[in-house]
Amino acid sequence: EKKQDVAGALPLLKKAVELEGDNVGFLSDYGVALVSSQQFDEAVTVLSRAAASPDYRNPGGLYNLGAAHLNQQNFVEAIEPFQRAVEAFPTWGPPHMGLAWATFAQIPKGCPCGPEDEERVKFTTEHYQKAVELGMADPALKERVDVLGRGEKIK
Repeated sequence: EKKQDVAGALPLLKKAVELEGDNVGFLSDYGVALVSSQQFDEAVTVLSRAAASPDYRNPGGLYNLGAAHLNQQNFVEAIEPFQRAVEAFPTWGPPHMGLAWATFAQIPKGCPCGPEDEERVKFTTEHYQKAVELGMADPALKERVDVLGRGEKIK
């Protein structure tokens, strides 16, 4: 039912953005709806416009921008919006989990290999643990964090 609501709202949100393209509220709502509809390319474009606005601190918009980048495997690009979402709403777990995944994904197979990877391991672990503290669970990432915690390389 929620999917239908989002699908029905998309044309209205698109029209609102066409009429008021600088309205960050409309851009955020439209971008989040696009992510919900798995239209990640368009979501990145729309949410990037919102995020570029001075003083933009909408945690939902920022999180969804990071999630769209993550879904497209743009791991480096996902970091900033997730970090901004954490700054805007530090006690919300999803941006921490997103940061953990985006950072983990940058550790090459057969590594960690050097200081840069060790920083990524630390960052991944910290944000994963924070997400867990905030009630999030992700067995796939937990397994990877546990491997890193044992000092093993990524396979």
